Amino acid sequence: MRLKVVTPEKQEVVVIDDNATIGQLVQQLVDGGTTTTTSIKVRSGFPPKLVDMTEPSASLLDIGIRAGDKLMVEEDKQAEAAPVAASAVPTVNATVPPAATPASKTTASSSPKGNIPHIQMPVGYLVLRRVPDDNSCLFRSISYAVMSNMEEGSQLRSIVADAIRSDTTSTYSAAILGKPVDEYIDWIQKPTSWGGAIELQILSKYLNITIHTLDVETTRVYSFNEGMPRFIYLLYSGIHYDTVAYTPLSDLNSTEGDECAIGIDSEIAFEFADAVQKLGKKLNNSRYVTNTKTFTIKCLVCQNKFKGEKDASKHAQETMHLEFGEVDA
Repeated sequence: MRLKVVTPEKQEVVVIDDNATIGQLVQQLVDGGTTTTTSIKVRSGFPPKLVDMTEPSASLLDIGIRAGDKLMVEEDKQAEAAPVAASAVPTVNATVPPAATPASKTTASSSPKGNIPHIQMPVGYLVLRRVPDDNSCLFRSISYAVMSNMEEGSQLRSIVADAIRSDTTSTYSAAILGKPVDEYIDWIQKPTSWGGAIELQILSKYLNITIHTLDVETTRVYSFNEGMPRFIYLLYSGIHYDTVAYTPLSDLNSTEGDECAIGIDSEIAFEFADAVQKLGKKLNNSRYVTNTKTFTIKCLVCQNKFKGEKDASKHAQETMHLEFGEVDA
């Protein structure tokens, strides 16, 4: 069977016999350099749960590991510190799976690493994943949350353009778009054009997902295409979008274990949404929020600078310059 093994440092595909045991898997991970110790914790499934590895002779199939599964592997420092009796088969010390007992549903065993805004969850962390401030932040945020990379922005822009072009219900009329339809279609495909509610509405439907956006300053949540099987959260600072992810890894800099699209029936769905609110409050107390009444914005067409959204909007109406970016005052 082929297994995707993720550690705080790297990820790789491991090929092992279908009838392999826990001990054989651990030894293969050590021999292959995936880990330097047999004292490890392994999580599988979503949300990731600790695999019961107390019996090294048990087969992987017996403990629920199947071909194609993703395994989160971390060093078990507590187990390393304890004396282990010599054995011909590697012994792995681990707790029972979280579902077996409420006592096992605790926070991650090791302290989080990385200076990244986060909220600790019962198991794992909710982390802020920042995207570049390059006028494509909304598209990059959705791209990362749904496609696990930030490089699909142009594709998402094209999806928006096609949806508006094929609209026969006047949902996206010139009055709604704020400019002639053809002009908006050309404009939204430019990498310098900001996306907003129209794009969120279109993309949420196209991707068959609910997109929640948390306005960090007001703590209000705006939801698009509600009732879908999965949802993602974006954080909005006033002019910028970032995304958030769940990770079971204590190395918060590592994105290998990130899960952004959460099933509404997932065990962590409620905890995830609650953690997003807590993260929003945490960020609101920092410099994350931008006051759109006082921030400095530059017209990317004529390079003039304006104070606040009101002045920028006035300039846009007078000149039809519609491409802006934030700059330092």
